Amino acid sequence: MGNTYTGMGGTVDGANTVRTWSTSETEENKPYNASNTLGGTGQLGGIKDWSGSYTQYGHTPTHFPGDTITFVGFDGANKTTGSAIISQVEITANQESGDIESITVTLAGNGALTHTTGTITDSTLPNPPSSLSLKVELAETDTFTELDDVRSWTLTIACDLKEYASSSTSGWKKRKAGNITASGSISFYNQDVRTAPDIGDVRKLRLYVTSTLFYLIHWARFGEGAYETSIEGAELASGTANWNWSGFNAGVAGTITKPDTTEWWPAA
Repeated sequence: MGNTYTGMGGTVDGANTVRTWSTSETEENKPYNASNTLGGTGQLGGIKDWSGSYTQYGHTPTHFPGDTITFVGFDGANKTTGSAIISQVEITANQESGDIESITVTLAGNGALTHTTGTITDSTLPNPPSSLSLKVELAETDTFTELDDVRSWTLTIACDLKEYASSSTSGWKKRKAGNITASGSISFYNQDVRTAPDIGDVRKLRLYVTSTLFYLIHWARFGEGAYETSIEGAELASGTANWNWSGFNAGVAGTITKPDTTEWWPAA
């Protein structure tokens, strides 16, 4: 008799308002052929590895890239557990559709993954933040100006993980945290294309997650812009500006500051 079940009641330990989670495991099988394999192919087990991700409603994840965590995912019936390092977080706001702000956390294995019985409960009360009317502000120095008619924005922060396997890793890949990067995209309706971020612009950037709280990106270097005009359809003219974070500009160090005003980079 089968024992199927739904994911209702599932969660991830340490996170709240979780929407989905997943893990994927691999083993690098080592095929061999030799004088005594009778024309067939043998297989030996090689290095094992795993990766995963989870999504949640919200704007500030519990963990950020480079953090080492014990991942515990509960699928509604059983637990999946393993040491991991956060490789990337992406925060998304869509003002045009009025979506709930969302977070995607991507992680890489740092040793064995196990499956056991047990239960985890998300005992928090839901209070998901809306993307409605969230602002984006830019500043060349210290005076911030709002970018009008923002349709959506994304913020991606990542850590370049260095993987390794050795006589001390018990047949599993492990990883060490490397350099930090950040990037993002802002889409908007054009009021005046001359006021939009241009390629080569270096700006301080505020991405609002509530009416008063924001991520501060100091500095954002804009490297790509696209503009679209539909004459036949008389659609609203629109644009997209993509940027990459630069931790330094003209000899001045920048920051990545979380909505609670904690400077995440440089680390204290």
